[in-house]
Amino acid sequence: MTYGLVKKAFPRQFSNNFESIFVDVFSGFDKGLPAVADFSPAADVEETEKHYVLTLDVPGIDKKDIKIELKNDQLIVSGERKTEKKDKKQHYVERSYGKFERVWTLPDTTDTEKVEASYRDGVLEISVPKSEQKKAKVVPIH
Repeated sequence: MTYGLVKKAFPRQFSNNFESIFVDVFSGFDKGLPAVADFSPAADVEETEKHYVLTLDVPGIDKKDIKIELKNDQLIVSGERKTEKKDKKQHYVERSYGKFERVWTLPDTTDTEKVEASYRDGVLEISVPKSEQKKAKVVPIH
């Protein structure tokens, strides 16, 4: 799991408490902490009876500048918000620009062959269907 950024940024005791809150809430769904980031879009993870739904706020990013990958039981969303060229003198800039990458480790109960994504009004929604629970296999001793 991708916890490196949390552990480096916060004292160990706080980091452990922070991790345990998310482990309890998502029970097997990694937090999607930023792996590479000039900025990090806000994300929500919700669970329905049949899907996990990830929603990312990516205003100002064209969908052609967003990439969604599935590899090694991980969902990786990356992209870039490009700066606007301005001929005016800027006094300060509050908006974030640059590249981002968010990584979530998917639970074993997902069907990665049927993942769907949609983009509308600066919001990216990714639907990850649940698969049937994998039953434990009993191995007989000969």
